[in-house]
Amino acid sequence: MRFRYSHFLGTAAAGALLLVGSPGNASATDDARAWRFKVYLDDKAIGWHTFDLNPADGTLRSEAHYDVKFLFVTAYSYAHEATELWDGRCLTRMDAYTDNNGKVSSLQGRRDDGGFVVEVQNKQEQLPGCVQSFAYWDPSILSATRLLNAQTGEYVPVETTRLGRQQISVRGDQVQAQAWRIQARKMQIDLWYSDDGEWLALQAPTESGRVLRYEIQ
Repeated sequence: MRFRYSHFLGTAAAGALLLVGSPGNASATDDARAWRFKVYLDDKAIGWHTFDLNPADGTLRSEAHYDVKFLFVTAYSYAHEATELWDGRCLTRMDAYTDNNGKVSSLQGRRDDGGFVVEVQNKQEQLPGCVQSFAYWDPSILSATRLLNAQTGEYVPVETTRLGRQQISVRGDQVQAQAWRIQARKMQIDLWYSDDGEWLALQAPTESGRVLRYEIQ
């Protein structure tokens, strides 16, 4: 089984941009934010994904770990760590490490005078100066036309569709949330946000036809 959605990685995270320009909560404060998601494959819990944001310096750290077991044997494992530095709605730095079922990769990204330089496995690519990742914690990505995959380094075209208000379960309660769908090549990712812009849930089909889900804790 393979996951194509990096960090979600992230690739990897939740919330809205600060009014003063750094990623974070919809209110203009310097309070640190943290999000904890439980990850399911269909209805079976397989791991977790956490996000920690420091609005004071625009740093987001995320970490994910999944284990899919079959007859008590781990059939698939996934681990991802990323640190992102944001200046308003633009990435200035990204460092990411991924172990995708034993296949290890790393990514470094830096903004310089010529744009944003991404290096993956000793291969470099020059991107525009203002780049956004699949930063689900920041609803401004819903208006982006391209997003940076923190696992592969691809700067992929995306299309976003508003699906309307839907009722979902959040921490044991039924709440109304705004649903969106991001499509990028073979990827389809559904997202749910509260009325004040907090990322609440994620769902995406895998290549094998199963469903990967994130539920906020």
